[in-house]
Amino acid sequence: MCKSCNKRFLEFYSYKACHKNINSKIIQLTKEGLGIRSTARVLNISTTTLLRRIIKIAADITQPKSAIINLTNLMK
Repeated sequence: MCKSCNKRFLEFYSYKACHKNINSKIIQLTKEGLGIRSTARVLNISTTTLLRRIIKIAADITQPKSAIINLTNLMK
């Protein structure tokens, strides 16, 4: 328990989706061609959680600036 805010925190999560490196494992397994159900089974998380994580990972991807410049040059 935190003494300043009186909140309780877990040091060790039992749920696998809360681990720090789960997103990098999802990316790695997706690149290797595993499907949704296979990836969820390997990581021991639900398919719903996996799909939500994939959507979040995809939303965080930014397009490189060089690609944007090349597209604008092609349109001229």
